[in-house]
Amino acid sequence: PEDVVWMNHCFREFLDQCDEIKTKAKIKVKSRALEKILGDDLYLQGIRVCKKVVRITTWVDGDGLLKSPGAKGPIKQFMWTASGAKQLSIEVISRMMASFFYYETKASLPIFWDINGG
Repeated sequence: PEDVVWMNHCFREFLDQCDEIKTKAKIKVKSRALEKILGDDLYLQGIRVCKKVVRITTWVDGDGLLKSPGAKGPIKQFMWTASGAKQLSIEVISRMMASFFYYETKASLPIFWDINGG
């Protein structure tokens, strides 16, 4: 199905954007801009998604995101929902999600954000 193909492509782009943030090659979208673009409801939903992923990945060796379908699913679904609601391209929503994920998980998932660990 088209949505599955889109979500898989978008998730790969999200991981690439996370790598860009790790290596400081790409500037993160500011938290205030995320809130303004997404609106209150989607912004709060994004926070819940990040917290859910942290709970899931706590029990997985390594960064967890590459190994756990339970962690990928909420991120993919959020990007699909937010992209559709706000008419955002894969490049834009994946960069926003990577920035969002950084702000919400940099302290709780340090191994993921370590340039050598994740």
